[in-house]
Amino acid sequence: MDVRRLGGPSGLPVPSYASETPQRQSRLGRMRQSLGGSHAQTSNIFMQADRSMNSGIPQPQITQSALRMPSSSVRRQSTRPGAPMNPMLASVHQTPALGMKTPMRQPPLMSMPGSVAPKGTIPRTHNLQDERPIRERAHQAIMLKAINDFLREHGKDTILRSHPTPSAKDFQETFLFIYNIAFDDDLAPGSRKMDEEVVELLRIVRYPWIDSLAKLSFSIITPHVWPQLLGSLYWMVAGQEFYNSWMDEKKDPNLMDEDELEETQMNAPFDETRLVLLFLSYLGDNWLSYCQHNDDFSVQRGIFMDVFEAKLEQEQAVVDGYEKTIAELREESAQLKLGEDAEERLKAEITELDAELDRCQEVKRGALNKIRQHIEFSKSLDADIKMWEDNLAQLTRTCAILAEDVKRQNISPEEVSRMFRERETLLKQFDDLSAKELELQNQAHSLSVSIFREADSVELLVEEITNKLDKLKLHPKPPAPFAPGDFHFTFNRATDDLDAIITGADISPNGKMVKNLSSYAEKMRRERADLASQAVRLENELDVATTELDELRKVVDEKRTVVKNMLEEHATAKKAWEAESNGSRVHLETIIRETSKIKMANQDRGMALSTRLDALRLEKNETSLKLQRLMTKLIRDLVEKAEQVTELKAWTSERLESLTRSAQEDDLESFEQLPDNLDASIRRLSIAR
Repeated sequence: MDVRRLGGPSGLPVPSYASETPQRQSRLGRMRQSLGGSHAQTSNIFMQADRSMNSGIPQPQITQSALRMPSSSVRRQSTRPGAPMNPMLASVHQTPALGMKTPMRQPPLMSMPGSVAPKGTIPRTHNLQDERPIRERAHQAIMLKAINDFLREHGKDTILRSHPTPSAKDFQETFLFIYNIAFDDDLAPGSRKMDEEVVELLRIVRYPWIDSLAKLSFSIITPHVWPQLLGSLYWMVAGQEFYNSWMDEKKDPNLMDEDELEETQMNAPFDETRLVLLFLSYLGDNWLSYCQHNDDFSVQRGIFMDVFEAKLEQEQAVVDGYEKTIAELREESAQLKLGEDAEERLKAEITELDAELDRCQEVKRGALNKIRQHIEFSKSLDADIKMWEDNLAQLTRTCAILAEDVKRQNISPEEVSRMFRERETLLKQFDDLSAKELELQNQAHSLSVSIFREADSVELLVEEITNKLDKLKLHPKPPAPFAPGDFHFTFNRATDDLDAIITGADISPNGKMVKNLSSYAEKMRRERADLASQAVRLENELDVATTELDELRKVVDEKRTVVKNMLEEHATAKKAWEAESNGSRVHLETIIRETSKIKMANQDRGMALSTRLDALRLEKNETSLKLQRLMTKLIRDLVEKAEQVTELKAWTSERLESLTRSAQEDDLESFEQLPDNLDASIRRLSIAR
C-alpha cells in the first residue's frame, strides 16, 4: 500500500488521491489537472473533512481568493492524448509541502527560478493570529518536555531549557535534527545566517505562523524570541508524533491505493473512518458527473443514504442489546435487594441478641457487686469475732489475776460474790450512762447540725428584720443585764475594818449589787430548769427513736432474709443463664459466620454486577455520543462541502471564462458556451441541515 503525507498548513495526513504520482492518476486528479489547479490547492479542498482529527492545530480558512487564479498566471493543461505538460503546472507539482518525502538534500526551493507557485494556488498562511499560549510558563514546560522526549527517543543527548536559553549553534543543530526527521531530509548547517535559513525552511513547509517568526531576529537567542522558536520546534514534533500515531495505531482506508481500496471497502469495519471514506467517494463521483454536465446524483445519493441507514440500524441494534442487558441487570438487582432484606433481618436479630447479652452482662455485674459486698461484710464479721475473742482472753487473764488477789487477801467467797455483783452493777450503770452520754452527744450533734443548717437563713431573716426595723426606727435596743458601774468598787487598803474595806459600791444584803446578782442567779436557774425540761423531752424523743430503731432492725432482718433468698435465686438463675448464654453464644457465632458468608457472596456478586452495569452504561453513553457526533459531523461536513462547492462554482466559472478567452486568443481551443445548469447542480449538492 502506497502511503504518503501531503503538506497542508496543518501538517495532517490526507487521502492518497489528493497527490499526483507518475504511476497513477485518480479521477479527482484528472479533473484537477483538466481545470489547471495544483495538487496543493485542490487537496486542501478535500482535506477539510479531516480537520476534526487535529483540532488542536489552527487551520487556515480557505477563502475565495485562495481558490481564484488570475487569467494570465497559468494556462489550462490540455487533456488530449500526447499533449505536452504545461511547464507552469510542472513547477507547481514540484512545490514541496509538509510531510512530502525528499530523497536527497536540495537547494532552497524558494531561490530556484520558476519554482515559486503561481499566486492563488497555495492557501495563504499569513495574517494568522497565533493563539497558542507560548509565553506561559506552564505551556512552555509542556512543549519542552515533548521536545526533549522526542530528542531522547531519537538518540539526541541535547536537553533544551528555558533558563538559560540555548545558544544559536545548539538551536540550529536541534532544529535541523528535528526537521530532518519530520520531513525525511538530511540538511546540515550551511554558510547562511541561521535565522534566515530557519525562516526559509519553515516557510517552505508552510509553518502557519511564519509571519510572526520572520519579524524577529534570533542570531542571538534571547528570552524574548525563545517562545516563538520553541513553538516552531513543538509544531514539527507534534506533527511527526501525530503522523507516527496515525500510521501505527489506525490503519486509515483513506490512505490506501484505489485498487486495494476497492477490494477492502466492503469488508472494512463500519466505523467513522469508513463513513468518511464513503462520503469522499460520493463527492468524487458527483464531482465527475458535475464536470460532465450530468446533474442527476440520485444513484450515488441513494447508495450513500442506504449505507448510512444501515449504520444507524446497526447502532440501534447495539443500543437495543444494551437496553436488554440493563433490564436483565435490573432483575438481578431486584433479587439482590431481596437478599439484602434477609441480611437486614439477620442484622436485626443479631442486634437483639447483642442487647440481651448486654442485659445479661449488667445482671452479672450487679451479682458480682453484691458478692463483693457480702465478702466485705464477712471480713468485717471475722474482724469483730477476732476482737471479741481477744476481749474474752483478756477477761480470762483478768479473772485469773483477781483469783490470785483473792487468795492473797484471804477474802471470803461471799464478799467476793458481793463485790462482783457490785462491780457488775457499777459497770452496767456506767454502760447506761455512757450510752445516754453518747445519745445526748448524738442528739446535740444533730441539733448543732440542724442549727448550723438553719443559722444562715435565721441570720439572714434577723438581718432583714433588723434592717427593716432600723429603717422604720422601731427596733428597741435590748436591755443591758447590768448598768454601767453596778459592779464598780474599790478596795480601801488603808483600813482594817472589813465593812469599810470595799468602797464605791453597796454590798449590803439589800444593796443594788446583791439584787443584781440575785436576779441574774434567778435567771440562770430558770434557764437551767428549761434545759432540764428540754432534756426530759429529748429523752422521750430518744425513746421513740429507739422504738423506731428496733422496728427498722426488724425490717432490716426481713430484708436480709429477702436478700438471702434473692441471692439463692440469683445463683440458680446464674447457672441457668450461663448454660443458656453458652448456647446463645454458639448460636450467635454460627449466625455471624453464616451472615459473613452471605454478605461476602452478595457483596462480590453485587460489585461484579455493579461494575458490569456501569461498564454497559458507559459503553451505551459512548455509543450514543459517538453516533450523535457522527451525525453532527456528517451534517456539518455536508454543509461545508456545499459551501466549498459554491465557492468552487464561482472559481470554475471565472476559470472557464479565462480559458475561453485564452483559447480564442491563441487559437488553441474554444468553448461554445458556459454550462447553464451550474446553479441547479449546486442546489442539489447543498443538503439541508
